[in-house]
Amino acid sequence: MRPCMYKYFPFWSFAFIVAVLGCQRSAPKVGQPEQDPFLVAKNLLFNGDYYASYPLHQPDSCLIKIKAEVPQHLQPWSCLAIWYRMPRSSPERSFRWLQLYEENYPHDTVFAFAQMMRGEFFIEMHRYDTAQYVLLDAKKRYLKLNRPLDASDADYLIAKGHYQENKTAEALSNYFNVLELLNQHDTTFSHRHISLYFDIASVYSRNKDYVNAMSLIRKAQSGDSTKLTEPWKYHITIANHLSAQYAHLGKLDSSIIMANAAISLFQQHRKKTVPAELNYRLGFAYTKKGDYAQALSLMKKAASGSINSPNTFLKNQIEQTLGEIYFNLNRLDSSEWYIRRSLSTPDTGNLAAAHQRLADILARKGDYPNAYTEATKGITFFKRFYAIERATALADYEARYETAQKTLHIAELEAKQKISTQRNLIIGLFFLMSIGILLGLFQRQKIKQRIIVQEHRILEQEKDLIVKEKGLAEALAQLKAQELEQSQTALKNTQTALHTTSQTLQLKDEFIEILQIKIQQQSLLQQASDTASAVLNTSNLRQMKILTDSDWLLFRQRCDIHFPNLIDKLKTNHATLSSAEVRLFLMTKLHFDLGEISEILGISKDSVYRGRHRLSKKLNLPETANLDEYVQGF
Repeated sequence: MRPCMYKYFPFWSFAFIVAVLGCQRSAPKVGQPEQDPFLVAKNLLFNGDYYASYPLHQPDSCLIKIKAEVPQHLQPWSCLAIWYRMPRSSPERSFRWLQLYEENYPHDTVFAFAQMMRGEFFIEMHRYDTAQYVLLDAKKRYLKLNRPLDASDADYLIAKGHYQENKTAEALSNYFNVLELLNQHDTTFSHRHISLYFDIASVYSRNKDYVNAMSLIRKAQSGDSTKLTEPWKYHITIANHLSAQYAHLGKLDSSIIMANAAISLFQQHRKKTVPAELNYRLGFAYTKKGDYAQALSLMKKAASGSINSPNTFLKNQIEQTLGEIYFNLNRLDSSEWYIRRSLSTPDTGNLAAAHQRLADILARKGDYPNAYTEATKGITFFKRFYAIERATALADYEARYETAQKTLHIAELEAKQKISTQRNLIIGLFFLMSIGILLGLFQRQKIKQRIIVQEHRILEQEKDLIVKEKGLAEALAQLKAQELEQSQTALKNTQTALHTTSQTLQLKDEFIEILQIKIQQQSLLQQASDTASAVLNTSNLRQMKILTDSDWLLFRQRCDIHFPNLIDKLKTNHATLSSAEVRLFLMTKLHFDLGEISEILGISKDSVYRGRHRLSKKLNLPETANLDEYVQGF
């Protein structure tokens, strides 16, 4: 099976702006159309996108609404805004809108733009002859307008059609012409360069020239993506293409890793369903690896995501891969259904493979006559495919020969120029060396004279230094004598201060001892007071009645005084205890007997006993007898 052709980057943003400006030549200047006060006000009313409110499935109604609501000078721009929001699932609807656009806003730019858009649709519909006709017309119109880059878009789309027809030599020729023109006008790394690298790599891959294909992908990968808008999309496409090449080279684990990387990168930036082509690439790698269960799940997602896609080429690839998966799972009816759906592909190689697979399916079912018919069709398409490949290979070899001749001629010219440059360089170097030697001798003589003068100066400076050293030695001796006197005086002062400090410390130690005695006395008094207070609190608690919520709140406040934080800790360790069980726990902690608990709570002793039994179970105690021990130790 052939790999699907990746959806190319849209080249129409530049054409979009120029077409709008071209239509406004006779209109007053409005700056950026989306900043016009009319559109600003409308966008505020329609959640930031006024044109999304139009009936996009009804071109005539859209035009009526534009003429009724939009100012005259904004109407051409509005037509383009509607165009880029219309669903691409219906070529007839799109063609109708282009027709209305031309009829109501006639302009050379509009005609060229409309023809280019028609050509793109005809390519997607596999009507290659019609597509080539309208694209050449669009190219002619853009060249008249002196816009060669826009004209090159027609060559790009024609190359795309050649690729789908397996005319790889013609596709390469057109792609390289576009790339050459692009490099002449724009040397910066752009989305257009990336798209061309990927498309050329796809053509090389179809010719099984995986070395050149990988080289083009690596070239795209090495570009500076920091200046691109939304560079993450660029990295997704890189990963997707690398996955395809690894699959062709049999490096299936690497193919799966790159496909997963592309999906992961998409999910990081978009909270939408993964595009069909990403699921297809990962499912294709799993199919090659033989993991059909995983491949089937991914291919079903890809098929679901491509239902409304205008890319029929991708749909055919998904259908054919699903047929392969079901065939390997021995689900022959499903396999036959998908393979027959894929027969609408324009790719000769894929048609040959599809008919051959149908022959295998029918043979397994025992339908040998029809299997023979399908096998014959497959052989016919294979012959046609290989005939195309041979013609392509011959054209490719001729192109390579011409390229080699040009390269050789350029290399000869470069060699001659290099020899001449080297000769001139040698003469220049010799001349510079002569001048350098003379300057060196002159400089050497000047340096000798400077050295002699400096030596005299150094001798005089040494004499001055000797005199200064003697003076410094005498000054140092005087300083040492003064420092000795000062040190002796400081030592005496220090001794006096130490004596005073030791006396002070002795007095402080005595004072600290007195304070410690007073603190101990105060602590003993406080303990006695706390004990008396606790006894009084316990006595007060025994005299309470807990019959209402306010009684329980008062009882709890007094318990908090007696046992701070006990209730919070109990709730933390045993969160399932009810309020009644917490009260029973607290009364047990206060050494209340059954009679006291019964009287305080206003219940019978049997109810108290049953409550103790439930509390033991909640506390995971084996017997009720262990409850008092656990509560007192808590």
